[in-house]
Amino acid sequence: MNRRTRNVLGVVACVIVLLPRTLVAAEWYVSYEKGLDAVRGQRWEEAVNLLNDAISEKPQPRANAKTYGLRFIDYFPYVYRGVAYYHLGNNAKAFQDLERENSYGEVFNGSKDKDAQRILAEHLNVLKTKSQADNKLAEVKKLYDQKEYKKVIEVSQSLPKNSPRYADIAKYAALAENELKRIESPESVKKPEVAASGKGKKELVDTEFNEGVRFFKRQEFQKAEERFTAVLQMDNNNAKAKDYLNKIRTMREKLVAASKPETYASSTTETPVTPEKTAAQKELDAVFNEGVELFNKGKIEKARSKFLLVRQRDASYPDAENYLAKVTRIQETTRTGITAFFEGQYQQSIDQLAEASKSNADNANVYAFLACSYAAKYFLTGGEDKNLYQNALNAFNKVKEVNSSYKLDSKYISPKIIAMLNGR
Repeated sequence: MNRRTRNVLGVVACVIVLLPRTLVAAEWYVSYEKGLDAVRGQRWEEAVNLLNDAISEKPQPRANAKTYGLRFIDYFPYVYRGVAYYHLGNNAKAFQDLERENSYGEVFNGSKDKDAQRILAEHLNVLKTKSQADNKLAEVKKLYDQKEYKKVIEVSQSLPKNSPRYADIAKYAALAENELKRIESPESVKKPEVAASGKGKKELVDTEFNEGVRFFKRQEFQKAEERFTAVLQMDNNNAKAKDYLNKIRTMREKLVAASKPETYASSTTETPVTPEKTAAQKELDAVFNEGVELFNKGKIEKARSKFLLVRQRDASYPDAENYLAKVTRIQETTRTGITAFFEGQYQQSIDQLAEASKSNADNANVYAFLACSYAAKYFLTGGEDKNLYQNALNAFNKVKEVNSSYKLDSKYISPKIIAMLNGR
């Protein structure tokens, strides 16, 4: 190497050493300021990435931290990264960051950032409240699974209606009330003697009689017999109840006869089990059965129209009401899942919509927002989880199976997510 070459290399080395560091990698305060701008612009993913850069260079927050020259700033990166995580639906990381900032204590010494202390307190309070609400919901679910229905109702009544998770807890309370009614209703049949005389007694007789007719139509003859017997205990001259009891006895006799070998051939040409059914009732049963078949195939909206038609023609048709309640719960789960996506609660959205997809397979929106939730979480975690990526694509393939012309609206869905799901 000649002298001239050595001189040139020496100059180059000096230039590299003396280059401002911002040309090689952004200083912590540059990343921090850009991160704050991203937070103000609600560009949450960008904010997390920039604040990650700042924290990697300067992990400890500091009030009145020196940047360059005589310029000083309040440096509270965990406050604002926590806020970004919160809006991205990652409450666990948000709480971790905010607690970390709180434990350092520097935020209470700041003089330049007037908002950091308030933002920290507000978000910590919200997250603690949500955590408590999630725990309360988990408690209610456990009580319901353990069939502690009265305790479920007590917990729901102790909560203000503006509490987080109140709507979810109220649903369990409503289910618990229905279960209690179902469990306790036979007791009212067994104790007709407690009924008052006069108008109260007549109302109870009518109630028991109507319940008996309902069970009779459903061919639940044992329960029907109990109801009509209870009617006669309160009103031993009730001709209609006696008539139905005679019908039940006749039905049983025919069933016994049909079960004997010598009468088997004739029983195949008749329907002794339901001779009282009219053509209209058979038609109604056919509509109901169509609804059940549609429901089992995940065609919820079509099933709902069938059940509504049955209820319109016969308001006392109990199974139609039961299935309509199931449809309502599935629809509510779907709505909750989609709402969670728009609130940035991606894991909650995935849980709700994955559950809804089991029973609402004919709804393209279920799979579309499930796909978007997987995709959003995939990008949020840095695009490294291949399972999230594949789950997003699988869910979106289901969308195309249900509705080949379905398109995501860029007004509501990130173009980055749309490009990923469309394979661009």
